[in-house]
Amino acid sequence: MRYGKILAFVAGIAVGLTLSLGGLVVAATALEVEVTPVKFFVDGADKTPPGGMYHNGSKNVPAGFVYEGTTYVPLPFVSQLVGKEVGWREQDNSIWIGSQWPGKFIWYTDLKPSDFLSNWQEEFCTKENWNNIADPWNNVWNHGYSLKCERWSYGTETIRLDGRFKQFTGTLTLHPDARSKRPDNRAPFLKIYVDDELRYISPAMKPTSKHVPISVDLSGGTTMRFDWEYGNERHSNNSPIGLVDMKFFYKD
Repeated sequence: MRYGKILAFVAGIAVGLTLSLGGLVVAATALEVEVTPVKFFVDGADKTPPGGMYHNGSKNVPAGFVYEGTTYVPLPFVSQLVGKEVGWREQDNSIWIGSQWPGKFIWYTDLKPSDFLSNWQEEFCTKENWNNIADPWNNVWNHGYSLKCERWSYGTETIRLDGRFKQFTGTLTLHPDARSKRPDNRAPFLKIYVDDELRYISPAMKPTSKHVPISVDLSGGTTMRFDWEYGNERHSNNSPIGLVDMKFFYKD
């Protein structure tokens, strides 16, 4: 049984936030949606709100609706169900659930030349800036670079930290050209060292692998080194990779 169709003003996935988080301004579009009596269960317990309505702090609104085959639910309502906070960070258009963002950060692409202690060193590898490029799954990324390598290859880069940062985050993904490579080929391994201590090693990503989030503790570190290495000797068949969405979070 459906409650019927209504006109709702939404803006993509931010719809949940527009329902109950103040201070968020989005461009609104009128859409005709199906208001459906959705049931909600958490660990087997029925958490469906009375009448399928959710109180957003000022009025009752539908706890869920369907638009073009996708069910939309207010994020604050989801946070209530799972007992976690939810919020919005305007600085980088981020939504958080549970633990808040680590704090103020600088993009990798905004680091100064003086922050790099070594120039990019490579053999049979080409490094290219990654800006507004989609990976093989059409996720658009910025603030990073891609590597296209042949033969047995390596690359290294050292960044000055001087104890300023507490955490590094980024995303390991594949360049769109990886779609044309052999399924058994591997992207390079990424190793991250902080003061010569190995703190991260990436999985072996094949052309069918999806993106991998990276988080590295930089506490107390004075330098950080990225080491890339190909173990594949298929020459030009090596799969190109990207390290994107890179952020350095400052100490509090």
